[in-house]
Amino acid sequence: MASLHRDRRKSPFWYVSYRTPDGKQHFRSTGEVDRTKGEAFAAAIEESLGRAKVGAFTETAARSILADLYEEVSGRKLQFTSIEAWFASRLVEIKKRRRETTHRRYAAVIGDFLEFIGPVRAKAPVESIASDEIQRFADARLAEGRAIKTVQNDLKPIGKFLKDAERKGLLLKSPMGAVEIDEAEGETRDPFSAAELSSLLTYLSATKDAEGKPLSAAERASRRDWKTAVNLGAYVGARLGDATNLRWSNVDYTLKQIRFIPEKSRKGKELQVPAHPDLERYLLTLPSSDKADGFLCPTLSSVGAGNRPKLSKQFAAILEGAGIDRRAGQEKHGKGRTFYRLGFHSLRHTFVSRMANAGVSIELRSKLAGHSTLEMNDRYTDFEDDTKRRAIKSMPSISKRMAK
Repeated sequence: MASLHRDRRKSPFWYVSYRTPDGKQHFRSTGEVDRTKGEAFAAAIEESLGRAKVGAFTETAARSILADLYEEVSGRKLQFTSIEAWFASRLVEIKKRRRETTHRRYAAVIGDFLEFIGPVRAKAPVESIASDEIQRFADARLAEGRAIKTVQNDLKPIGKFLKDAERKGLLLKSPMGAVEIDEAEGETRDPFSAAELSSLLTYLSATKDAEGKPLSAAERASRRDWKTAVNLGAYVGARLGDATNLRWSNVDYTLKQIRFIPEKSRKGKELQVPAHPDLERYLLTLPSSDKADGFLCPTLSSVGAGNRPKLSKQFAAILEGAGIDRRAGQEKHGKGRTFYRLGFHSLRHTFVSRMANAGVSIELRSKLAGHSTLEMNDRYTDFEDDTKRRAIKSMPSISKRMAK
């Protein structure tokens, strides 16, 4: 039986002494100096022990007892935030602070998770969420054929939102720490070889098809924009979304720089990459825009972030048309997709690899590529423009190879 005690020499608070079903004696402070409130605390523990002895101490029963105790002691009803309500509130904050593409990606994963646990559990208090639910969700996605790294990324918004709940005091501890996912296998993109890059740009520069027939105006415009995107990937390290959405206002001819905020930049920090002489000459050949906010790749910029896979498929077809082997990795099944070692992101690897082969330091390569790694180095290292420009110029010319 729970009993109430107080030793004023040690603490002004009442404490409860009770014995659990395993026979262990416990002493717990009520945090109350008022005896009536302390007795309410002891009564709640007594009721809990009684339910535990007969096997009826369920999660629902525990929450009911806690709610009654809180109301009796504080005079206010205990408010529970449901799982779906908490996740919805976090998505609102993400929409305010992060890019639309991030919000859409987070919302899709959270929607899938809520559907997985079902409408009843979704309305349960957020503090009731358990690691085994998240584990089963991850295992189910792996069973569908999704790549390990994809599932790891899917768990990031869930983990972030639960960590937020922990910081806000809604959770004692986030259950994400108990979720286990195998390490992702090292399937990464390959960089393009100089010969492959030359073949790709030659194909995109063609005005006739494989049968010698003139390309339509629409096809020529599409190839021109893809050629621009490829140049931005190879000489700036731009990702597909960044390359297809850069505007003329991002090109600084005075300082000879490409300046933009990458889609994946968490802090919204502008990246400044000196323009390689090849890229500078190429941009000058493009039809000029009357407006600074005009897109460098107008036929590709109309494809929204949600339809980015459409652009990836177009680029895959371009590689095949150029006779470039995409180098298939491990075959995926179910909802998974076969991984190819060559894709648009390979241009980013090409950008970094060509600088590495030219002897550019890893710190400077990371700085120019806008990598999120080496963050500590980024805090203390600031490279001068001339140093950056020499690093970019160290990359060999692609156009000279094409001219041979």
